[in-house]
Order: sequence, then structure tokens, then C-alpha cells
Amino acid sequence: MSGDGRLMQAGDDRFIPLVVDAGALLKTDLSQERVLQFLARMPWQAWRLPLWFLQGRTKFRRELQTRVPMDISAMVLAGDTLAHISSARSQGRSVYIASADDSSLVPQLVDAVGASGAFIDTGEAGGEDRALALNAALGAGGYEYIGSRLRDFPVWQSARGIVAISRSESFGRRVHETFPHAQIIKRPRPALSAYSRALRPHQWAKNAL
Repeated sequence: MSGDGRLMQAGDDRFIPLVVDAGALLKTDLSQERVLQFLARMPWQAWRLPLWFLQGRTKFRRELQTRVPMDISAMVLAGDTLAHISSARSQGRSVYIASADDSSLVPQLVDAVGASGAFIDTGEAGGEDRALALNAALGAGGYEYIGSRLRDFPVWQSARGIVAISRSESFGRRVHETFPHAQIIKRPRPALSAYSRALRPHQWAKNAL
């Protein structure tokens, strides 16, 4: 995907594209959500999870994507990230969703936030792959990036604007030490009750029946 040439003019921060990691758009971690949904729907297959995990992140992700189709209508989007996207769109900036998840969820997220499109990276190198893809499409230093994980650090190294969603004090400190000018948004980890609801106990009863 190529960037919008108009947005790259003059190096003006007001017009650079905004790239948002899909995980930063969700209140809960996408991988955790898939695992919880998998356990709720197929608890008798829980033994498969460690086997997939030992075969690598790509294998783990692919197996869950195949078995657990996600519906955005059942997920809660993060208000802080949505506000940032809304502000960017009001300025006429392009907005892209970045994800390693190539399932139907990403188009749903694109539609939900009115994004221009999506970057899909499925490589094993993690953030390095994404940084290379974004730099090729938008230019190094040619975009603002919202992320929330350690794998986002290589992308932030190449981004002009840095927004970090921090779910812990230690992560926030690490981002600030590495990128002193980063904007850090604190987002507390979901309470245990939220994960309990995600497991959907009523669905266990239905499965047992």
C-alpha cells in the first residue's frame, strides 16, 4: 500500500498519516481475547494451546484465527484511541490499521473507525517487519504510530509521531526512557471480572448440553 502523496508534503506533522496497531484499538488484548473465546467454545481442546504455542507465534495465531472467528460487535473499542483517530480524521489525515491478523476482523476495524485501509504483516520478525512495510509505503519518519507492546519499539524508531498505550508503569517508563517525546496514554489492565465475562460462562453450559 502506498501513502497519500498529498499528506507527505512539507513534513508538516498536521498532515502525516496516522497508523494504529489493531491491539491499541481494543480494550483487551486480541490474542488473549481469541484464547478466551477458544476456551469458551471448545474447552475440551484446551490441551492444543501449548502445543501450538511451542510451534511458534505464527502457528499459534493461525490456529486460533481458523477456529475462532471474531465479531467486532462483541468487542469493546478503546475510547482513548478512538479519540485520537477522530482528531486525525478531522484534520484530513489518512488513518491506517496495522495488524499481523489477516482474518476478517481487520476489515471490520477499518470500517468501524473509518480508516483508509490496513497494513497486514505476518512475518516472524515482529516489529521489524512492520517498520519495513510502513517505511516502504509511507517513508521513514513519514507517519505517526500508536502502539501498545514491546514489538512496537522498532516501528516507533522510524515514526515521526509516537503514541504509546501503557497498561503498566514499567512499560510507560521504558517508552519514556527510549522516546522522551512520546505521548503516553495510561490504560489500566482490564479487571479480572472483564476476563470472566469474556469467558462467557453461559456458553460453557450450552457447550456441555
